[in-house]
Amino acid sequence: MSNEPIGFRFSGIQILSKNYAMAPSDFDQSKGLSFTVLVETRTDEVTKIVSLIVFIKILYGADSELAKPVELASFSVAYYFEISDFEKVILKNEDNAFIIPQQLDSIIKPASISTTRGIIYSELRGTYLHQAIMPIVFIDNFSYGEAPEFKW
Repeated sequence: MSNEPIGFRFSGIQILSKNYAMAPSDFDQSKGLSFTVLVETRTDEVTKIVSLIVFIKILYGADSELAKPVELASFSVAYYFEISDFEKVILKNEDNAFIIPQQLDSIIKPASISTTRGIIYSELRGTYLHQAIMPIVFIDNFSYGEAPEFKW
């Protein structure tokens, strides 16, 4: 199946949560912000849906050795993808866990993260974080079990 195209379609999006903090008294955006990105993948063989939940945190003061970074905002957004031939494409391993083929993962994960970037940009319009534009995230920056941090 790895050489055959995988049929899928985007079937939904849902903003699960968004939180904002007041600007710290010493806030100076030129000192830099950082973003943590975490993506959780879920599968549902009944509906033939693969869902990704993208978690983003915007932190201030991550470069400071003196203080713990302050979380200025956080977002979680769910994306739903209907998979054609689900039972042939999304297989289970020996632990009965679903395996998302790399070919599919390398398309839906970056698309979900990029869409979240646009949502965050729109949600922050008119706030003190308006210029907090999340950098482009490359799938190669991800590793399992940890949230990569991107500095801005």
